[in-house]
Amino acid sequence: MPGKYSNNDKTCILAWRKKVPIKIVCKCKRRARPTIMKLLFSVKGISSNALPKHKFGGGRRRKASHAADTFLRIEIQKKPQLTALDVKNLHPELLQNVSFQTLQDFLQKDSGFPCRKAVKKPLQTESMNK
Repeated sequence: MPGKYSNNDKTCILAWRKKVPIKIVCKCKRRARPTIMKLLFSVKGISSNALPKHKFGGGRRRKASHAADTFLRIEIQKKPQLTALDVKNLHPELLQNVSFQTLQDFLQKDSGFPCRKAVKKPLQTESMNK
C-alpha cells in the first residue's frame, strides 16, 4: 500500500501495539518495520484512552437469559418427550416473553435436540395393511 496511512490502518496498528508483535503487524499491514516504529514513536505521548474502545453487546437483547437456557436444557434432558409448547406451558413466568418459535429454535439448534415428539399412530390392523 503506497502512500500515507489511512485512518483505519493507524487505528489497527495502534490497537495492536500491546497485543501483537511488531513483526506480525508489519506482515499484516504490508509495511516495513521502521515505518511501523515511526508511527508508534510519534504517538507515544498519546494515552491509550485516545483510541475508542470496542463496543460490546451489539444486536438485539436475548429473550431468555443464559440461566433460563441452562434450566430448559436440563429440563429437556430429564424428560426428552416434552415439546416446546409443553415446556412453555410448564414455566409461563420464565418464558412469558419468549415465543413458541424462538423456543423451538433454541431447543433444536442451540441445545442439540433436533427431533420432535413422535406422533402417536393408531394400531395397524390386517384390514389396514391390505
